[in-house]
Amino acid sequence: MAGSTALIQDLDPEEARSLIDPVVALMMEAVHHYEGYVAKSLGDGILAVDWRQARELLDEW
Repeated sequence: MAGSTALIQDLDPEEARSLIDPVVALMMEAVHHYEGYVAKSLGDGILAVDWRQARELLDEW
């Protein structure tokens, strides 16, 4: 999430989480909507995989 460090640097952890969590939830929802998989939550970001594309790449390999 671009600019999140500057946004939350003066907040306590609970306030920071209350701002970041809803955005991360929306990102995860978008990944799931397109049948992706969220492999890891990284604070203000996520690591996601598109299984359909990964399968195609593995089949070609």
